[in-house]
Amino acid sequence: MPNNVKVLLVDDNPMVLGMLRGALTPLAIVTTANDAADALVKAVEDTPDLLVCDYRMPGMDGRQLVEKLKSRSRTASIAVI
Repeated sequence: MPNNVKVLLVDDNPMVLGMLRGALTPLAIVTTANDAADALVKAVEDTPDLLVCDYRMPGMDGRQLVEKLKSRSRTASIAVI
């Protein structure tokens, strides 16, 4: 039975997202995003406990996503990998 830890996975590679989701779903409530812009919206709507994010993505990269999340009081405390 999954616990109540919420994890947001962000990667532009669907195969990587699928593998991570499969590994983490038994341990957490997992949400995925295909890009940083979608992840930003999802993180604001339902703040995760942990963000696992690809660094290199088209458009906004992982560093820029983390900067945006850390600049908002609602999402500043999200742990990031």
